[in-house]
Amino acid sequence: MTARNSKLISAISFGAGILVVIQILIILFRGEAACLNQGCKIVESLIAIPPLYFNLVGFFYFQTVCWLFFLARRKGNLLIDLSRLFLLTGVAVESVLIAYQIYVAEALCAYCLILFSIVLLLNALAGWKQFVAGISILSGIIIISSMLSYGPTALLSKQQTINSGTYGTRTCANPQKELYLFFSADCPHCKMFFRPWRAAAVAISILIPLKSLIILISRERSAQLLMIPN
Repeated sequence: MTARNSKLISAISFGAGILVVIQILIILFRGEAACLNQGCKIVESLIAIPPLYFNLVGFFYFQTVCWLFFLARRKGNLLIDLSRLFLLTGVAVESVLIAYQIYVAEALCAYCLILFSIVLLLNALAGWKQFVAGISILSGIIIISSMLSYGPTALLSKQQTINSGTYGTRTCANPQKELYLFFSADCPHCKMFFRPWRAAAVAISILIPLKSLIILISRERSAQLLMIPN
């Protein structure tokens, strides 16, 4: 890695930090992150901590990379190994996030892709060996993630069916159709659906998931999936 590339890494990392700061300010003033596409909102709704904290971690990461390479140019090779390690750490973290978006969220966040591209660029500027190592980490995480099953259904036995989670059942003499209601115990929208069913000729199986409210309606071997906001 040349001294010129080292300076470029510091400059790009500093610029990426500014980009993250802009996103942090948008979150603080607007109450939500700037979304470049619908995938950003989908991914944001699935994370366990507020987007502000994610961006703070990103800011400190890019600033650390910037100043590590700055100090490495002053101290010689003393800090260069640590600097390279930080770059690979960024690839590993971003690869996990990208794999999550592909296989779990099934939507890509444009803002995340920009930061991911910057991290890959930084590794490329650090030399071809560094870049190959980064691509190897990315490929390994993507491949392994594609072999895994995600979500609560992955813990269920293959012999279990949707009826295994039935909480209660309402039946009638001659049901015209069968409905499966996935509901949340504290969801106000669920009550709206119970009222018309009291007089309807339907058989209803009631189940309780963790978050989402889903109604699966099947008639003559055909099914229609309706998503109701909770």
